[in-house]
Amino acid sequence: MNSSALLRLVSKFDEFEKHWEEKPLVSRGLGDFGDVFSLDGLEKLLEDGTLRKSSVRLFRGGEEIKTDLLFRRRGGLDARAEPTLDPAKVAQAVESGATLVLEELGNYCPQVAEFATEISGGLGCHTYCVAFLTPAHGRGAPAHYDAATTFLRQVYGSKRWRIGRPVQRWPRRPWNHTEVPLDDVTEIVLGDGDCLYLPRGYVHVGDATDEASLHLTIGLRPVTWEEVFHSLLSRAADEDERLRETLPLGFHDPDEDALEHVFADKIRAVGEFLDGLGPHQADERIRQVFRPKAVERLEAKGLLRSVLAEPG
Repeated sequence: MNSSALLRLVSKFDEFEKHWEEKPLVSRGLGDFGDVFSLDGLEKLLEDGTLRKSSVRLFRGGEEIKTDLLFRRRGGLDARAEPTLDPAKVAQAVESGATLVLEELGNYCPQVAEFATEISGGLGCHTYCVAFLTPAHGRGAPAHYDAATTFLRQVYGSKRWRIGRPVQRWPRRPWNHTEVPLDDVTEIVLGDGDCLYLPRGYVHVGDATDEASLHLTIGLRPVTWEEVFHSLLSRAADEDERLRETLPLGFHDPDEDALEHVFADKIRAVGEFLDGLGPHQADERIRQVFRPKAVERLEAKGLLRSVLAEPG
């Protein structure tokens, strides 16, 4: 769990462990992050033409704005061709005060994907990565919360964050774009090399300072007990036909006592399954809910040659 990748997001693992899923933690002076992601890396990503429209978003002053003008049609006659991102139009949008958001970053940047995979394997959480580029004094998304726990790793410039208490502890559903209260505010400024750990549910909003800001969000989707018991119940139904039975005919308007009797029988079936799990089986079933997958990538250079090489 105490991986080298994690120690590029937190300065002290034991302190992070105390804050896990409970309260925010700021780590400072974590060093250069350029081998994973940087402003130069973002520039190259914009120029190589691989970014899909679904991965690009724009915000200005807390409002999302359309990205249509950032894209141009490819040459040729096929109108169905995927449009390509125009780096010059992106620069104009950012210059005018817009925040550029690049989602699914691991699909485009192998270094980010590999880093996220190491974090995923170390913490037992599925991950996603998003980059945010905000001009000086700019604001991206409005005050909101995330249903995922996040690391906000500053890689260029600085950003001022205002953090309020959660509207709900450990929310199950994502923020629905309605206004949320920002209460009991704590204010911090992240500079290059700093990182904010933010447990899911905390309301937050960020503004660039007198300088522009680029940060990478590494989102963690923790495995919850709800998921564990959902998985166990599914396995119980595989093994006990009583749990695969349909509800009684007319269940929507049943005799109350009859339905209670049937429900009690199903509860017994679940209890018998859980009681039959030994400690080792229970541990294994729980761990089956999360199975990290190693990312295997070939370098772009020589990719075709490697797959076309003759055997031997």
